[in-house]
Amino acid sequence: MPYGDDLYKKENIFAYTGKIGEKPTVYFKREITNETGDKMIEYGRITQEHNNKFNVGRAEVAQSSKYELKNETVTRKDKKVTRNKEYAMLPKKDQDPKKDKIEYEFRSFHTSRNPHIPVAPDDHKTKALLANALEAHKDIKPKSSKIYVENKVEEFKNDKDFSQKLDELNAKIDEMAKQSIKNQPKREKKHKKTQKRLKKFVKEKRELAVKKHKREKPDLSNLGKALNSDKKEIVDRVKAKRKNEQNIDQSSKKRVRSATI
Repeated sequence: MPYGDDLYKKENIFAYTGKIGEKPTVYFKREITNETGDKMIEYGRITQEHNNKFNVGRAEVAQSSKYELKNETVTRKDKKVTRNKEYAMLPKKDQDPKKDKIEYEFRSFHTSRNPHIPVAPDDHKTKALLANALEAHKDIKPKSSKIYVENKVEEFKNDKDFSQKLDELNAKIDEMAKQSIKNQPKREKKHKKTQKRLKKFVKEKRELAVKKHKREKPDLSNLGKALNSDKKEIVDRVKAKRKNEQNIDQSSKKRVRSATI
């Protein structure tokens, strides 16, 4: 099942970066009411092309009370430079969730490679062109490793090659960890910990599948005995019939000899 289908729909497209027809990044948002009754904005994007292949796909769906795209012009070394940023209400940095009451601030959390180009709600033609991304990319980005792995295990669970698929998934987990360490060498310990946790999850799912298979597998241990028993019964009946026929035949010959004498 495609990830985030409630958000990732053609009608929720509101912007893009890049060029249409050249694998643009497509942005989605919609207004929702959360479980506590608050009005929120749910948002995400589909990245179709990136030099890090694990950053291609659907971004993890997020929610915020405020969300906005901004193409900002700033001065760097006496030159004006455009920064294309995503903003949302996010927890302030350097907070300890276990000790502090979480405080939020409206801050940038992602910088796009190209300017954001808005799409009007009634621009159905542009939305139709951008909607190609929905069919081309149905999975969450492998970069969101936990959800990606969980979704893939769920997808594979009824596959006849389940074990092989898990082997391939483990290889991908290793590859993702290697790429993450390359991109963020200072966080190597964290990435290796994630790698270990994900592979443990895959191992547990494999073991559960094996146990389930054993429970559902029919008990054929007595089938051979039953077949042999049936075969023996048939053979015994045939032998008894032949013996009976032989006895009748011998009795008939005796009567014939008696009558001749």
